[in-house]
Amino acid sequence: RRAAEEQRTAVRDAIAAARTAVDGLTATSTDGEVAAVQAALDAARAALAAATALAQGERTALGEQIASAETDLGSIRMAISERRTVAEQRDAVTTAIAAAQTAVGGLSDTSTDAEVAAARAALDAAQASLIAATKLPPSEVTALSGQIAAAEATLAAVRMQIGLRTVATLYGEVTGATADAEAALEMANQAATDAASFAGMLPVLPVDGESDLAEANAGKVLAAEAAAAQAVIAAETAKTRAMNARAVAESLPAENADRAALIAALDAAVMEAEEVIVAAKGIRDGQALRAAVQAVTGTDAQNPGTPAQIGMAVANAVGAALADVGGTPARVAVQGTLPVDGAATSTVEAFDDAGIDFLSQQQI
Repeated sequence: RRAAEEQRTAVRDAIAAARTAVDGLTATSTDGEVAAVQAALDAARAALAAATALAQGERTALGEQIASAETDLGSIRMAISERRTVAEQRDAVTTAIAAAQTAVGGLSDTSTDAEVAAARAALDAAQASLIAATKLPPSEVTALSGQIAAAEATLAAVRMQIGLRTVATLYGEVTGATADAEAALEMANQAATDAASFAGMLPVLPVDGESDLAEANAGKVLAAEAAAAQAVIAAETAKTRAMNARAVAESLPAENADRAALIAALDAAVMEAEEVIVAAKGIRDGQALRAAVQAVTGTDAQNPGTPAQIGMAVANAVGAALADVGGTPARVAVQGTLPVDGAATSTVEAFDDAGIDFLSQQQI
């Protein structure tokens, strides 16, 4: 009898302790507190198992008290889990929204497509996080949705600013590509003019016997040839510039009011550049430029002449003209034989590099 009473007391005390522990738990209890309650229930179960002196009916009744406490613990655990799920979902949504707001807030009208895409992705992630937060109360969902909507509005405004800047930039490319093409055509035409002009100033008389000037003019003919080639490259670059800008214009949203006009303007710029390319190539590869260049280089492509040789030819001609032939200056120039007594019949004067009068052979 004494043993049964002691066992009964031990079991009841253990159950009371467990019940008190369970009743002390809330949805905010920690894992450690829950573990302590579980330990108290385990102790009560152990005490009941050891109470072999008690009648079966009493043991059953005491077991039901323990089971009731265990059921309550299970409910509290669910509440704790529910609360943690809500908190985790709230944290996930607020974190995602903060990241989206930061990404959108960092945009400007100079932002790149990649930066805009990253902001868009951050907003999509925030929206997905909110959709997944099924445990949040409706009022909280509404508030968080408002934050996402505000960020969406900001992104839309920035995109509009970027669109305006892009349109302005593309119109600038229309102007720039057109100007580049026109400059290339001017360069080609100037090269043709220079080549023809300086090719005519290679002989003795046009340079007044100055061999250095003849050499310089020959160099300018070759420079004109190089300029003609560069004009073709410049025209092709202008075309590429317009085509690249057109590709950007094509990527503008279909609803962009300037898209069609931009594409048309850039198409015109491309066509103009193509026309310049044809004209520049015509000058670069034309007979007129070739003839001017050959006045310097000759026709032997394997052994071309040089500006230095042109200057030497003038110097040699002047030297030959200054040689006495029967006491009279022999005046022979590239353009033909001048009168023997040039001093009496001509006002044309030419000088060599030493400053000697071509006609009178006097040092001046």
